[in-house]
Amino acid sequence: FRSVSQSRYHGGLSDIEHGILRTVGDPRERFDEDALRILRAIRFASRFGFDIDIDTLRAVKDLAHTVTTTSIERIRDELFKTISYGSDKFSCALELMDACGLWELIVPEIKLTGEKIRSLHALDTKVPEKVFAVLMQDMTIKTIELLCRRLTFTLKEMKTISFIVSSMPLYTELESIDRQ
Repeated sequence: FRSVSQSRYHGGLSDIEHGILRTVGDPRERFDEDALRILRAIRFASRFGFDIDIDTLRAVKDLAHTVTTTSIERIRDELFKTISYGSDKFSCALELMDACGLWELIVPEIKLTGEKIRSLHALDTKVPEKVFAVLMQDMTIKTIELLCRRLTFTLKEMKTISFIVSSMPLYTELESIDRQ
C-alpha cells in the first residue's frame, strides 16, 4: 500500500507511450547521486529503443567523465547487462556511448569503428566474450589480456576472448576459400 505522497505523478506513462527516457527530476542531480545511472540510461534506451530526453542527454554528455569515478566492476556489470539483451541492442548502446564520449572514457583501448558496430548488430549473440572478441579483433593477445584484467574479466572470459580473436584470421581465410 502506498500513500498519496509516495506516488507522485511524473509523466512516466506518457514517456513510455512516446518512447522517451528521462530522469525523475533534474538529471544532473540524479547522475550526481550515482554516476552509473548514466550507463543505465543508455542501457534502457538501447534495450527499449527509446529516445533520450534532450535535458537528460545533455546531462549524460556533460557528466560522462564522472562515470570514471565508478568502480570498474560496476561498469563491467552494466556492460554485460546491456549485452544480455543482445548484441544488436549493445551495438545501439555503443553508438550512444560513443556519441556522448563515454566509450573512450571507459574503454579507451578499444577504438570503435562502423564495421565493428555493424558486425555486432548482425552477430545476434548475448555472450559477452563473443561481443568483446569482435571489439578486440584488431588487438594483440597480450593487449587483450591486459585489458581483460583491467576490466576484471574472469580468467575463463579472458581465455575465451583470446581464443576467438586468435581464430578470427583462420575464419576469414576459410570464408574467402568458400567464396572461390
